[in-house]
Amino acid sequence: MDAIEEIKKLKALLDQGAITAEEFNDLKKKTINDKLLIPTTESKSTDNSQSASKRRPSLFKKILLTIVLAIITIMVVLAIKYKEPIRQRIMGGKKNQNVENKDIIYENGEKLGVLITKRFTQTHTNNGLTLSVPAGKIWTPLYFEVKVNIGESYNYSIPYIYPDKYATGGWFIDTKYSFPIKADFVSYKYSKRNNKALAGDFAVLCDRVYSDKLNASIVLYFLEE
Repeated sequence: MDAIEEIKKLKALLDQGAITAEEFNDLKKKTINDKLLIPTTESKSTDNSQSASKRRPSLFKKILLTIVLAIITIMVVLAIKYKEPIRQRIMGGKKNQNVENKDIIYENGEKLGVLITKRFTQTHTNNGLTLSVPAGKIWTPLYFEVKVNIGESYNYSIPYIYPDKYATGGWFIDTKYSFPIKADFVSYKYSKRNNKALAGDFAVLCDRVYSDKLNASIVLYFLEE
């Protein structure tokens, strides 16, 4: 029943004297509460429920987006941090051997320094080369290799390191020591501890072997720190 109709009936009862003015007011308030206020409250509750249900997907999307962004950030940070070790693993730690090659050296995930490669061809007129370590750097001799063409006749001797120079330009023979051979190479850390580090000017020379058939390419490897 409509609230207005209900109130009209109550007014008729009041006019007939069936109810008092106080009873009329109480019944009118009750009718209004029953017919108008309760549905309004239920409607608000329903609206709030629908609004909450609409908000839940939006909140879920925000959480999902935050997680995705966090994963992407972590991947980028890891990629930057391990870029060089991964490249070293893929490339084998070395580039193509040129006259001088530089590459970063890692061992067990630790950055040790830069690989320096030097090459010279030993002939009866050439038995080595003079090198100069950049200021503020030190070079540790790692090992040497001999590169020759298959079937080519050659002779070579173990290269020696001459760290001390005469004032006139020659080299002190008494202070020379053998360049490490590849078969003795264990690790870069081991070489740093056991092979003598070099600074400034020095020479790597082979004992002269006088032969027309001499033609060996000597490749020297250093670790620069």
